[in-house]
Amino acid sequence: MYKQRLRRAALLAVCGLAGLFALPAAAQAHHIVVTASCDSTSTVNWRVDFVSFGSAAKPTTTGSVKLDGNVVKQVPPSAITWTSEPGRLSGSNPAAGGQAHVVLAHFSWKVNGVWESDTEQVTTNKCPAPKNPALTVTKDGPSTLYVGHKATFTYKVKNTGDVTLTTPVVTDDKCSPVTKVAEPNTNSFDPGDTFTYTCTLTITDGMGNQLVNVASACGSYGQTQVCDTDTHTTQIPKPGILLTKTGAASANAGDTVTYSFAVQNTGNVPLALDAVADDKCIDTPARAAGETDTSFEPGDTFNFTCTYVVPAGVGSVLNKASVCGTYMPPEGSGLTPEEKCSESQHEFPVPAAPSETPGGSTPEGGGVLPETIASGLASLRGPSGCVKRAFRASVRGRSIASVAFFVDGKLAKRITGTRSVYSIEVNPRRYGFGRHRVVARVQFVAGSGTRARRLPLTFRRCAQGTIAPRFTG
Repeated sequence: MYKQRLRRAALLAVCGLAGLFALPAAAQAHHIVVTASCDSTSTVNWRVDFVSFGSAAKPTTTGSVKLDGNVVKQVPPSAITWTSEPGRLSGSNPAAGGQAHVVLAHFSWKVNGVWESDTEQVTTNKCPAPKNPALTVTKDGPSTLYVGHKATFTYKVKNTGDVTLTTPVVTDDKCSPVTKVAEPNTNSFDPGDTFTYTCTLTITDGMGNQLVNVASACGSYGQTQVCDTDTHTTQIPKPGILLTKTGAASANAGDTVTYSFAVQNTGNVPLALDAVADDKCIDTPARAAGETDTSFEPGDTFNFTCTYVVPAGVGSVLNKASVCGTYMPPEGSGLTPEEKCSESQHEFPVPAAPSETPGGSTPEGGGVLPETIASGLASLRGPSGCVKRAFRASVRGRSIASVAFFVDGKLAKRITGTRSVYSIEVNPRRYGFGRHRVVARVQFVAGSGTRARRLPLTFRRCAQGTIAPRFTG
């Protein structure tokens, strides 16, 4: 401890005798005493005692207290407590851990018109090393779930500091209650310990396209609280599809009508789109010209068309179309693919054909002529003999309702409705060398009174250098 005091003194020596004569007692007795120490939280607690101050010195006492050279207290006379002897001034200031600290006090006062002062310095004990309370929370859960599924979230809270913390409190802004999993040492959250928590909720449509929730964990060391957060996102796929079909407002028997199909992805995920099916189309509906995109993303609309020949003898035509799309969940999600389908139908009237009478006149005396029934006729035309290139096999006739073409016993094409020509293209390169058989099975309209007929045609696929085929029929 270093201590310095200013005093007024006189030294007199008389007749070989030495004597020490001090100043008046009031002046010599005034001084300060400084004490300081560092506590367990690395806080320096200091105190300055003003010893033997008379009433005359109290109003004029001023000075300061420094901690490691920095002023921590600037004192006017009113700051000192004079209610008892000695007068007192005290304070506490945070300080760095792992080292000692210097407290220096310097004060001045006026007695009997004379200014005096005192300076005192002390060094504290070594402050304890600093404590570092800390924790982290890591949240985990499903990456993808359908509406209606249950989501279970897991929270891992680890003490990453160097002191024991209180048992953490874990919350989730979208899920409650968050429950602690029973583990060893559940009442002592020591450095390096990890506590586990869980929470479960049900995915709802109102959550939107994804669920984003934030977990918070907090623990305490003394008066110090430490917290951490972690965010988790769960995607919510909602596959959806809508088919809208349009067609003619009306048509006559024998007309060829065109249907249009608009297929829209109304969900929030891509779909693998199946072919559009229609129970009346001659062929499978085809993609509209100019559309080449193959990825059926949310909001996309794909367009298709097909044709149909209106048959005779019907008052209206009702046909139904359907389409399905499949959502393929990410690998590792544990979800199964989900299929969504949509249907649409269209109906239009077919006006009745006007009645015809022989000669275009009414019988004498009025009345109705007997109905004229046209019997069915049909013939098949196509090549025979050795064939190298693709050709058409064609059926012509009257009162025909449908024609089904078979090649080597397998159905190749079916055509319904009234047409002038029913035909199929045959490519001999699709078949082996040798003899092959084409059969057209003709169905006639019910009013013709004609039974179904089978019209055969034989061709051979031949090698190069042979003569050209002859056409029959």
